[in-house]
Amino acid sequence: MKIAYFVIFVLQAALFNLCNAAGDDDEFVLIEADQGVGEFSVNPASPDWASLLFWISNGISTFGIKCRRFSKYYCLDAYHTQDSRTVDDPGDTSVERVTAQTLNEEACEAWFRILIESKWSQINMVDFYFKNAPCCTMQVNKYMFHGWQNQNMNPDDYMAKLIDYENEDKPLNFIAAHFLDEFCLNMILDVGFGPGNLRRDHTVSVKEGYPYVLAGHDFGDIGNSEINSKTFDYENIREELTFHWFKHNIMCLDNPWICEDPKNRKKSKQGKKEPKKDKSGKGGNKKKNRRRNKDEASTSKKTEFRRRHLREFRSRKRHLKYSHLNHCPRF
Repeated sequence: MKIAYFVIFVLQAALFNLCNAAGDDDEFVLIEADQGVGEFSVNPASPDWASLLFWISNGISTFGIKCRRFSKYYCLDAYHTQDSRTVDDPGDTSVERVTAQTLNEEACEAWFRILIESKWSQINMVDFYFKNAPCCTMQVNKYMFHGWQNQNMNPDDYMAKLIDYENEDKPLNFIAAHFLDEFCLNMILDVGFGPGNLRRDHTVSVKEGYPYVLAGHDFGDIGNSEINSKTFDYENIREELTFHWFKHNIMCLDNPWICEDPKNRKKSKQGKKEPKKDKSGKGGNKKKNRRRNKDEASTSKKTEFRRRHLREFRSRKRHLKYSHLNHCPRF
């Protein structure tokens, strides 16, 4: 058994070293990116643009419906990058930026497959096209396109981008939406965070000026059944929909480990000692009972706050709901 583990370790080390070795001079093979769904239009990206992109679970978009089969909250698409070999200005060939492929293609592909096999379920990165297993063909293709091909990025560096959740200062730089005429709101389908300008990937139905909404359970089948709806101002979306908000209100509901203090993760893995049971028959420690009563009172206040928030939102929804078409006011 020890010999088998040693052989596996040697093979993994060889793949890692081979990946970082100089690549062959074979003809470059382009790996095609996923095509957009429906009639979407997106504004161009700035030269420094790169985005950690997530799909929102919903019942209206193709990927949102597929994501819902795995998670009630969100799915990780990929860390999107631009091709560093392209020119900044198509008309000026003097500024062409060419990145030589110094990483071995086959070794990097194999090494990333090993990395993602143990991580995909923890970060909600699912292969929606799988036949036998939800990993790892699509995930590897995403790395080979956005990491290896576009940025000459080794597997470890690309994986670090996929799990970089401690940096909460990443601004919103991508948002996809579809307009809900019944509610006069632009429903959020995808979001991305990272450097560069904000790219709005909208369907032709989206109306400028109308609020964005992260649809919750009060939107029925098309919304997220586990959260309350949240609206965001159209013009100030970057200030309101931050990575900090998305992380703590969406991601951590599905994967609590993301919001845990890294220093405490090791302690939690070791397990907690169970408190000693009270055998006196007197109902336990009085101090603990007082604390428990206080916590129950606090919980009831939070529940009442959520109910009041839901009533206010439904009231606004009824105010916006009309029976005739083209009813939404102009901004």
